[in-house]
Amino acid sequence: PIKIITPYASESAIEKVKEAGGEVVLQLY
Repeated sequence: PIKIITPYASESAIEKVKEAGGEVVLQLY
């Protein structure tokens, strides 16, 4: 599975990743 760790997130990008079965981890700095 895809796992993305990002300090920022555009909601459209998150939706695409989740639709692809990936996981988004928000890591705020």
